[in-house]
Amino acid sequence: MSLSCRYCGSELAALQDAFVTGGLCAACADDVLSTLQNTQRFIDSLGEPILFMQGDPRLVLAANQRAGALFGKDPGQMRGLRGGQVFDCIHSLSDLGCGLDPNCQDCKIKTAVVETFTQKKSSARIYTILDIVREKQTTPYHLEVSTEPLGEFALIRIDRFRPTG
Repeated sequence: MSLSCRYCGSELAALQDAFVTGGLCAACADDVLSTLQNTQRFIDSLGEPILFMQGDPRLVLAANQRAGALFGKDPGQMRGLRGGQVFDCIHSLSDLGCGLDPNCQDCKIKTAVVETFTQKKSSARIYTILDIVREKQTTPYHLEVSTEPLGEFALIRIDRFRPTG
């Protein structure tokens, strides 16, 4: 079976855990990362809600329109936020904040995102239930994400985000 770049169609030697992009050749990955405008255009071309994050600190640099619609935020409003702040996780509202609150220590989503940065490891369909605060009400939500490193950054695809009820 021949593997090809999602962007230009050129043949890829191997495809390793490209859960979000479907696989990019090195030239296309460099092009996508060359400017924030190119990155935005690329994540907008993907059919699912996508967050593009930097590693240290773990902050959203860009989000596509599908992510904005899912979270009820303009994509520009998500820039500079931590993942839990995008999701409206209750623990992102604590004094320590998203990722630093003691309740975040065992968060499967945080662990997958951290491993994407530290180990250059993709993750598929990582699932948890988060308490989401909206309009002063807390509701448990199903959250499922897939992650993929892209250079020094990470793509986070939101596979599921809906109330548990």
